[in-house]
Amino acid sequence: MARRAQLRRLERDAFGERTDLVCPECGWEVTVYGDVLVDMIVLDWRAGTGRPLKYASEHAPFAPHKSMGELFNHEHPYEDFVEKRHV
Repeated sequence: MARRAQLRRLERDAFGERTDLVCPECGWEVTVYGDVLVDMIVLDWRAGTGRPLKYASEHAPFAPHKSMGELFNHEHPYEDFVEKRHV
């Protein structure tokens, strides 16, 4: 149990904010890390330019977290997702 709490703290410190989102159409839930609104703008811009979508790694720590890819590639528009606590 202590390891799980330690892992959560490390995850929070490494990726900053944590947001739980829900798709209003199908109820799919996803947890994303980082500044969600800014990352959505970055990913939307990259997709529009044809540049490959890159996520955070040891080589690009300031890129959007890979959890944003799950949100961005969902079958319903990511703009419609709502925070879980508001559902």
